[in-house]
Amino acid sequence: DMSMENEDRVDHLIRSLNDMISEQIIQMEATIFKLEFDGKTRIIPALRGKIRKLEKSRDIQNALHEKKRAISTDQRSIITVALHVGSSR
Repeated sequence: DMSMENEDRVDHLIRSLNDMISEQIIQMEATIFKLEFDGKTRIIPALRGKIRKLEKSRDIQNALHEKKRAISTDQRSIITVALHVGSSR
């Protein structure tokens, strides 16, 4: 079923994106921890800014993927209705 394939594809895209960004954030947080431990705090605000930017980017990308899911579902509904109307003539 195309609907399930699309759902699986969107779920995979979202999961992959979240995993990738989570890994990047974990690495940056580890770097922040090490810098704090070493007393080198000047770059920490920039790293925290990068983390916020990654989180915002992730949220935007997830919303776009969800929108693709909705659009694809709407298109299938329209096609189904058109086929039903066409076949009832």
